[in-house]
Amino acid sequence: MENSSNSSELKFQSLRKAADALYNAGYEVSRSKMSRDKKNGLIDFNTDGSVYQKEVEKYARLLKKREAAMEDNHEKAAVKSDWEIKNLQIQHERRVFELEKEKGKYIERALFEAELAARAAILETGLKHYFSSKVQELVALVCGKPEKTPEFIQRMNAVVDEELNRYATTRNFHVVFISDSDAAADV
Repeated sequence: MENSSNSSELKFQSLRKAADALYNAGYEVSRSKMSRDKKNGLIDFNTDGSVYQKEVEKYARLLKKREAAMEDNHEKAAVKSDWEIKNLQIQHERRVFELEKEKGKYIERALFEAELAARAAILETGLKHYFSSKVQELVALVCGKPEKTPEFIQRMNAVVDEELNRYATTRNFHVVFISDSDAAADV
């Protein structure tokens, strides 16, 4: 907006400058539209072709605001592209994980834990059965005092329980399965 040299009131020196100012302020307007609206009496220009700011502001109330300026659209498009790229990366990571899971690199945690629990139960049962069935041989190994058999079995079972408690800890472990072909390639 420009100051008139004759007056202290702000005015635009031409229709072009007024239209440009309105457009830059975000209104849907062109010089040709403003010229038509001038002919139709929607905006009053001075005889020298200038127009006062108050008249332009009054005219602006009749205009629609443009959608976002091009710069805003570019910024929105850039943000949208960034999100789309992030989503594509996530989809890619999921597909890679699913493919590796199908190839046997990963198994479901519940299945892994169930397998460990089953193996621990088998280990416990096998060790306890061995101690019970081989107690005479084991007692003979300790200089053959058969009357100590119940204490010996109890002590051996305590050892097994202690070891299984270490085996069945609730600590989290990071397990990576390496196939035979991967292991051979590392050698």
